[in-house]
Amino acid sequence: MVAFGKGIEANLGNELTPRQVQNAPQVTWEAKEGALYTLAMIDPDVPSRAYPNLSQGLHWLIVNIPGDDIGKGDVFAEQNGKVSDRSDIRRGFRIDVFAREHGLGTLVAGNFFQAQWHE
Repeated sequence: MVAFGKGIEANLGNELTPRQVQNAPQVTWEAKEGALYTLAMIDPDVPSRAYPNLSQGLHWLIVNIPGDDIGKGDVFAEQNGKVSDRSDIRRGFRIDVFAREHGLGTLVAGNFFQAQWHE
């Protein structure tokens, strides 16, 4: 589950507003005992859906999470909830490259939402 507040959840592509997703969500999953997990939140089309020419943007990355206790993981990148092309997200990050370089293995779970500024 990925929840940004009461009644505000990521649900396989639903539309949320940029204001709803500014802060770090509560993320839970069914964890295996003794396993370590990595949590990544990326923007797959930086700077925008119309012009995704900068690859991915990294919003949040925590590694070595024991079970589903995010607070005990190692923060690689603090959460940054900005989602517009004006944002200060970490551009050029590639989750596939990071996973390969760090031997992360098979994806365990995933979720996503859509958010964009309507100016």
